Amino acid sequence: MEWPEEADPYSTALHSLPRFGEDRLLYVDEAIRKFMADGLERADPRAKVVSAPPLITTLRERKSESEIRILRCANEVSLFYLSRMFDLLVSMGLAILSHFILSKKVNSEQLEVSAHKLRGVRISHPNFNTFNCKWGT
Repeated sequence: MEWPEEADPYSTALHSLPRFGEDRLLYVDEAIRKFMADGLERADPRAKVVSAPPLITTLRERKSESEIRILRCANEVSLFYLSRMFDLLVSMGLAILSHFILSKKVNSEQLEVSAHKLRGVRISHPNFNTFNCKWGT
């Protein structure tokens, strides 16, 4: 599902559900992050976000091979970007720290220059084929 950058992803998700408009009840996995449940409720204050009953949870625990491949791929992509961000932040933090240590002083101008450098950093986007993602049925 795609949506414009400025659109609310929670509202987009809610209104893409085929029958959401009727009872405004949305079952979610009990392990959903609170900010996600809150975002769904904010997107439509009439929505009631609740943990799915055991019958639905049991059905959702069963995954096809295709679903498992998609979940593994999503995990691989997430881990890749988390690792890249961690490496980047550590490198930048060390560079800024060494600059301050060498200059033996810290002032607001130096902090602003460092912040400006941080804003310009981009993480290269790998070719999607880099990941071991097998799509299809």
